[in-house]
Amino acid sequence: DSDPLANVSLPKVRPSLPDTLEEDEVERLLLAPDVGTPLGVRDRTMLELLYACGLRVSELVGLTGDAVNLRQGVVRVRGKGDKDRLVPMGEEAAEWLAQYLKTARPALMQDPTRPALFPGRGDNSMTRQTFWHRIKAHAITAGISRPLSPHTLRHA
Repeated sequence: DSDPLANVSLPKVRPSLPDTLEEDEVERLLLAPDVGTPLGVRDRTMLELLYACGLRVSELVGLTGDAVNLRQGVVRVRGKGDKDRLVPMGEEAAEWLAQYLKTARPALMQDPTRPALFPGRGDNSMTRQTFWHRIKAHAITAGISRPLSPHTLRHA
């Protein structure tokens, strides 16, 4: 009555590497938003930060204005387990963030004292879902046909 498979072990499956975008696809995605509009500047800034800092989407949309230190070129990110970390943002992302804070954010915010760095409706933080709808639209504009996941840019 013993189980004949009790001592049989299955082969180990190695976890696959996450899907990533090619360098030219990342470049096309970054260039897709219409930066002649406040929404386009916001989206470009968000894409730059997501790519340059390797942030999770939830970390990006949860950023507040006081999390940004342009002088030091870092953002304070609250990650999993409510742990804060300082993340360098890189020169390009810092330049876009400075432009966004100066021009686009004031145009998008009804109440500039609200803490959300990247507002959605009603000056609250944008939702993860809204941001991913924006990214998918920009991917279509950029001619990227492969499916994107929330981690695609994080690992690019």
